[in-house]
Order: sequence, then structure tokens, then C-alpha cells
Amino acid sequence: MKRLHLLFLFVMVFVLALATAEAAKKAGKGKGRTISLTGCLQAGTEANTFTMTNISGAGAATKYEFVPGENVNLQAHVGHKVEITGMRVSAGKAMKMEHGKTAASKAERSEEKGEVHVKVTSLKHISPTCP
Repeated sequence: MKRLHLLFLFVMVFVLALATAEAAKKAGKGKGRTISLTGCLQAGTEANTFTMTNISGAGAATKYEFVPGENVNLQAHVGHKVEITGMRVSAGKAMKMEHGKTAASKAERSEEKGEVHVKVTSLKHISPTCP
């Protein structure tokens, strides 16, 4: 009986640890999280969108799509090295910011799912040239 109690206790601790790790993982990837990235700003493939090359630091391997927030002029910094700070948003919200009330095509919706979308809240100019 004592072994059964110990086994049950071990299983419960394992399940709790697994659930806690999964919750922490989801919280780290969640929308609405503030992120900052440094790299070379480039024009995106869609109107009013931007991407970044030569990203330094964490998240360098991720494909980001940036949409300017209020009072942020990204177009003036295309080709420059910048630090961008913003909030992660869902693909649906990003599409609304990009297209307004115009419906996006099926191909565009599919492409959006493969990107991390960031509504830019601030931009810091670092250099007029990129490496």
C-alpha cells in the first residue's frame, strides 16, 4: 500500500511539473508580449509591412512581419539598422492592420500563419547602413 501511495505521489508530481512547463512555454510565445529586435529593416511583400534581416540576439531564426503602430514611421528607415520594439499580435489582427476592411486572399492568409506579427510601438535608429 505504501508503494502505491509513493507511485501515485510520483505520478502527480510529474504531471504537475509537465503542466507547469507547458504553461510557461505558452506564456513565452503568447500574443501581446513585448519584444525588441535589432537588425536591418526591409520593406515587406505586402503594403504597409516590413521585415528584418541580420537580426541579432534571440529570435534571429524566426520570420517576423512588422506593422507600424500609431506615430511610427518605418518607411523612412528601410535599409537602416534599427532596434524595433513592439507587441506580438495574432495573424488575424495583423491582416486587419495591413488590409483594413479588404479581405485577404487565401494565399495571404496562409503566409500570415508562418510569421510572427509585431505591431511596432517604437523604433530606435542605430545606423544609416546595414552590414
